[in-house]
Amino acid sequence: MTEKEKAILLELIRKHLKGATTQQEDKKLINFYESFQDANDWANVEKGDKQALGDKMLRYIEKEIDKESTTIKRSKLVILNTKWWKYSAVASVVIGLGILSIFLLNKQGEDKESINTLTLAETRVEAGGDKAILTLENGDNVQLGKGKNYSTKTLKSNGEKIVYLSESDQNVDKTITYNMLTIPKGGQFVLNLSDSTKVWLNSDSKIKYPTRFEQGKDRVVELIYGEAYFDVSHSSKNGGTAFKVVNQLQEITVLGTEFNVKVYDDEPDIETTLVEGKVVAETDGNDIVLKPSQQLVFDKKKFTYAVNYVNTYDVMAWKTGVFSFNEITLDKIMKTLSRWYNVDIVFNNKRLEKESFSGVFRKNYSLNEILILMKQSNNIAYEIKDEIVYLK
Repeated sequence: MTEKEKAILLELIRKHLKGATTQQEDKKLINFYESFQDANDWANVEKGDKQALGDKMLRYIEKEIDKESTTIKRSKLVILNTKWWKYSAVASVVIGLGILSIFLLNKQGEDKESINTLTLAETRVEAGGDKAILTLENGDNVQLGKGKNYSTKTLKSNGEKIVYLSESDQNVDKTITYNMLTIPKGGQFVLNLSDSTKVWLNSDSKIKYPTRFEQGKDRVVELIYGEAYFDVSHSSKNGGTAFKVVNQLQEITVLGTEFNVKVYDDEPDIETTLVEGKVVAETDGNDIVLKPSQQLVFDKKKFTYAVNYVNTYDVMAWKTGVFSFNEITLDKIMKTLSRWYNVDIVFNNKRLEKESFSGVFRKNYSLNEILILMKQSNNIAYEIKDEIVYLK
């Protein structure tokens, strides 16, 4: 893509987000999105598979455009005044082009001034970062974080991720031992297991796993709480063994795939979202097979469940450094932000809790910047005091 083509595309995206594009211009934008996949495949797939293919192409577009951009600029706050089913595709293209845009919507929204003109009067609450606590078999805790290197006979960490050596490379006896990785609020970390499975762990999460997997037996890890995205090493590379993720009320079995599991103690549901491949979730005695782009929502109190198609970009964006909310209630949005920024949230105005908003922004924004944008675009007053955010 040339600089001229990139500029034209960016201007088209900006016009669409303002609701100023013509039907013909919208078609051009959709054609750009769809140009990254095989037209024949697109025409012949069923609805569910079409959603999965669209999500796959979305990730491809994001990677391709991101190769051409190395700087992040700040643009005007944009208020969406129109709904479009490819909303997340447009957002990812904007981010891929190196433009940081914030989208917040409600019925009264209108364009506001650039965040660059804002003056932050209150204490600045910075974004979280790479940090974790590694608990060894003997109970010792090791603090991991950016700039800290740590290694043993079985693992290495550069402060951003922890990598376990393959069984053949581990210079230890064959005893199966277990480690735990705890991600505090305001943290995130990447875990590479000994079978080459890669796990992204979100804030306020904890996982238990073996330092190596026993040959001929299922590869089992336990997500004790929190959120994790799994890119599982295929069974064909591991003697045909299945990979299992267990949590409070579920057992998820995969052969090789990518999926997200969200199981926070303070949330009523367990959410399992399949991005690629196939998983079987054993839930309350039922084996539920998920297809790509399907999400299983299990109610922990009622022991009921539902399976829905979702936009997987919104689910997995957190692991790529982006938060993506699509018509999510403000109480759920603030729960996510409270974990990442390690603050408590108090709704003085209870009416705000169930109002729905949509937004896409990079996780390296300070909390102050996010709150100021919310205040300007939606007239939501707030106050930060002693690491507590009060919404008025």
